[in-house]
Parts: sequence; structure tokens; C-alpha cells
Amino acid sequence: MTTDLEILTDQRDNVLFVPRKAVTKTATTYTVQVLAANAKTPETREVQIGLIGDSETEILSGLAEGDQIVLRQL
Repeated sequence: MTTDLEILTDQRDNVLFVPRKAVTKTATTYTVQVLAANAKTPETREVQIGLIGDSETEILSGLAEGDQIVLRQL
């Protein structure tokens, strides 16, 4: 017999989040690659993170809704 179990430890509404793989941890900070308007190459932007889930990371500051993030450089 098997079962599926999901344990909810925390939940927040109306948050900004990005795919977990978009966030890079450096020695002291977290960063995200952002494609700025009229830019040909992405810029590195420092972000403050909140909750980290299996596939998404909450962004507390450093990004705005509508910012285009880069998951991998071409």
C-alpha cells in the first residue's frame, strides 16, 4: 500500500516568485540575470529572497513584476 503526502509548512499570497534555477547564490548574496529594456546582454541583479520551494523562490526585493529574467545565456 502507498500514499501521497504533502505537508504545508508555510504559505504566502500575492508574492513575486521566479523559477528556483534562476537564482544564483554567491558567497554573501543571491542574484538573478535580468534582460533590461533595450539591452542585448543580461545584467546581474542582487535580490533578497524569502521562501524557497521545490521549484520556485520568493523574491522580496530586487525585481519587479514584469522584469524578464534569464534562465540560461545563449
